[in-house]
Amino acid sequence: MQRPLMCPQCGALLLYVSDENGKKLFFTINREDGKIVPTKPEFNAVLDMDIEIYYCSQCSWSGGKHKLKKYFT
Repeated sequence: MQRPLMCPQCGALLLYVSDENGKKLFFTINREDGKIVPTKPEFNAVLDMDIEIYYCSQCSWSGGKHKLKKYFT
């Protein structure tokens, strides 16, 4: 079972970035290997992006991957 990293502020698992057209691309980040996992095939463009700032889909948090917290079940 893959466990995603989560927002350090609210604990949400779903993150996003915007593409060059302003479209939000939603994904999670696998805790074990740090790889991005798009939530839908149409968001696969995120795999080719060089991302420095991630945005939480549920609150106002934004920051680097190193700030994300491990999800515990």
